[in-house]
Amino acid sequence: MIGRALQSYLDQFSRPVPTLAIDYVRWAVCLALSYKLLSGDFAIFVDLPPHLLELYPVDAHDSRYFHLMGVKPLIDLVTLHAVYWFVDLPSASVVSAIQWTTIGFLLAAALFGSGPFRLIPIIAFLLVMHMWGFKLRSHHDLDDVEILQSLLLLYVFSNHREGLTLQRMAPDCRPSLEGGRMYAVFLMAFVIYYFPSGVNKLIDISISDWLAYPYTSILSARMLNNVVGHYEYVLPMFEYLPIIDGANYIAVPPVYISHILTPLILWRRAGIYFFIVFYTALHLLSAGVGIFFFGNILALITLIPVYRLFEKRELVPSPVTT
Repeated sequence: MIGRALQSYLDQFSRPVPTLAIDYVRWAVCLALSYKLLSGDFAIFVDLPPHLLELYPVDAHDSRYFHLMGVKPLIDLVTLHAVYWFVDLPSASVVSAIQWTTIGFLLAAALFGSGPFRLIPIIAFLLVMHMWGFKLRSHHDLDDVEILQSLLLLYVFSNHREGLTLQRMAPDCRPSLEGGRMYAVFLMAFVIYYFPSGVNKLIDISISDWLAYPYTSILSARMLNNVVGHYEYVLPMFEYLPIIDGANYIAVPPVYISHILTPLILWRRAGIYFFIVFYTALHLLSAGVGIFFFGNILALITLIPVYRLFEKRELVPSPVTT
C-alpha cells in the first residue's frame, strides 16, 4: 500500500503541463518580488541602532524550530550577511543601490529568462536573500515571502525551453514532461509551506482548542484601539464586514483541516482554483488580527493556470439520434 501511494505521488511529476505555466510563474514571481522591494526602503536598516539588527528569529520566538533554524550563523550564511562579520554594514546609499540592482535582475529574469549558465536568476535569488537578511535580522517578514523565494530558487533549476522572453515571445502551449515536472515542484513549495502547519496544529493544539480561537475578540479590540487613539492598522474592509461571534467556532477548524489536505493539489489540479480563493480569503481575514502575509497572496497568483487560456479545444457535435 505504501509502495502504491509513493508511486502515485511520483506519477504526479510526470503529468505533462505546457511550459507556458513555468514561464508564467517566472513572470509572476519576479514581478511580485520586485513589488515587495519597491514597497519598502531597505536603506533604513543600516541607520538603526546596532542592537535592532540582532533580533534574529531565535530571539523572537520560543520554538525549537527557530532554535534550530533561526540562529545567527545560519541566517547570516543563507542571506550572505556573513560578509558583515568581517566588514562594516554598507552605507544607506549602497544598500539602496543593491536594492535597485536586485529589482533590475528580477526584471531581467522576467524579460530574458535564465540567461547563460542560469546566472540571471541565480544572482537575483542571492540578492533577494541578501536584502531580506536585513528583515530577518530585525524580526520583520519572517514568513511573508518564503514561498516567493522558494519559487525563485526552484526556477534556477528548471531546464525547460523558455518562452515569453524578448528573444522568444511566443508561448509554448504544448504539454511537456519538463513543464510537468517543474510545475509539480512548484506545487510542492506550497505543500511544504502549508502542510506542516496543519500537522503542527494536530500535535501542539488539542481539538477543543481548535474551537476556541478568539478571532472576533481580537479583531474587535484592534478596531476599538483605533477609535481611542492607540493606532493599529486594520484593513478598511473590516469596517463593512459583520462581526459574528460564532465565527470563532466554525471558521478555524476548516482552516486547520485545509492545511492537512494541501497535498491534494498535486492529484486534483482542478482544485487549485478553490485553493487560490480559499487561501487568499484566509490571508485577508487573518490581517484582521495583525497577521497579514500579503506575499503569500502574491504567491498564490502564480498558481493561476493561465496556460488553460491557450489550449485548443475542439467542438465535437453530439450524435443525432433518430
